[in-house]
Amino acid sequence: MNGVWISNQYQEGKGTPSTLFAPWDNTPLLEFQHCSPEQIEQAIQLAHMTFSQFSKMPAYLRRDVLIRITNGLRDNLERFATTIAKEAAKPIQDARNEVNRAVFTFQLASEEATRFAHGEWISLDQTVMSKGRSALVKRFPRGVVLGITPFNFPLNLVAHKVAPAIACGCPIVLKPAPQTPMTALMLAELCKECGLPENVLQVIVCEGNVIQPFVNDERFGLVSFTGSEQVGWLLRRQVQNPLALELGGNGAVLIDETYTNLNYAVQRCLIGSYSYAGQICISVQRIYVVESIYQDFVEMFIKEIPTYIVNDPLLLETKLSCMIHEQAAIRAENWLSEAVQAGAKILFGGYREKNRFQPTLITQVPKHCKLYREEVFAPIAIIEKVPNWKQGLIEINDSKYGLQAGYFSSHLERLFYAFNHLEVGGLVCNDVPTFRSDTYPYGGVKRSGLGREGVKYAMEEMSERKVMVLPPDRDV
Repeated sequence: MNGVWISNQYQEGKGTPSTLFAPWDNTPLLEFQHCSPEQIEQAIQLAHMTFSQFSKMPAYLRRDVLIRITNGLRDNLERFATTIAKEAAKPIQDARNEVNRAVFTFQLASEEATRFAHGEWISLDQTVMSKGRSALVKRFPRGVVLGITPFNFPLNLVAHKVAPAIACGCPIVLKPAPQTPMTALMLAELCKECGLPENVLQVIVCEGNVIQPFVNDERFGLVSFTGSEQVGWLLRRQVQNPLALELGGNGAVLIDETYTNLNYAVQRCLIGSYSYAGQICISVQRIYVVESIYQDFVEMFIKEIPTYIVNDPLLLETKLSCMIHEQAAIRAENWLSEAVQAGAKILFGGYREKNRFQPTLITQVPKHCKLYREEVFAPIAIIEKVPNWKQGLIEINDSKYGLQAGYFSSHLERLFYAFNHLEVGGLVCNDVPTFRSDTYPYGGVKRSGLGREGVKYAMEEMSERKVMVLPPDRDV
């Protein structure tokens, strides 16, 4: 395995030498060389050259390739899950769940590959000028996709770029996170074994500054980026190509006094706050509880936090492991210290050892603090009381981010009010914002991104409509 997959085979990287270490115990996992700019150029050129042929490949053939990839992932579930657990320090049960989600993502793509080929017929006789005319509307693939993915879901977020690209006929140049390249490279091998045509998928492993000069290359029909808000909006200023951005969040959840199953809300908020050490863009970072049930909720929540023990990701009982690297843990620790110095109160946790950050609950965080305003991406949750549910919704909106929110309430009218007034891309009712199904349009508003993911909706981003206007019957 090397850091470059071009023309359905590994190439020896010609860029910076690198050793990949397991975040949990610093065990060497892979020695390789990053991709060089010349190799990136080669990958783009080959993908561009194959676009014309691949975009015309019959939909049923693309469907069949996707079905074989789906089955291949299912058959190799444990091998992929173990790799994810090692290189991303994701608890093995969560890693298995991620592989199962990727299986479903490719399955959805196999189904959409044939459905998406359908067009739309429009009658244009709404005015005298267009009497007798009609139009055929059809979607066509935009061209080569540049897919840039983060470390936290090294298979399923890669699948959300690769699967829809194959389904709609777009070759893809994939740049996985350099912290977790092994899973993406394994997927490329599997795609070859399953009959994906040569040059449809290229995988280039490199740092962001190496790919940056290429992001505005006119040979890309779409740049699809999942990652940090800072990098995403920098791309927005630089890139003239069509762009899809799935960026950060500051996930918030509200529990009002009408919700009777408080234990369920506590358990879901624990999972939302501390799963994968909070390194999920829709992790629960802010919890708002109506004051009449606040004390009960806090006591129940704190009682359960010790069940989240930082442990080896390969152990079956592990629910929380280390963070991806020590620098990320230090940043979270600094933000936590800033909040405490400004008057916040730690209710549980609040300390780390190297990249192992203990699950933390904090309250009374001043709103100017980074911990409140920014995405912490760590196992730290803020909990605050609110006088009523409407004030809770106002607090959720008090953020530059708007990815997803959760609201626990037994009143349907309040849930619909929240849906109409919250500034988010998705509202999860009676659950945490950390829930996601790979079928619905997923994405955010405000600083959380542009466009939507989810196989069908990613295919819409990767394609564009073309209209053919048909003349009227001359006998009319």
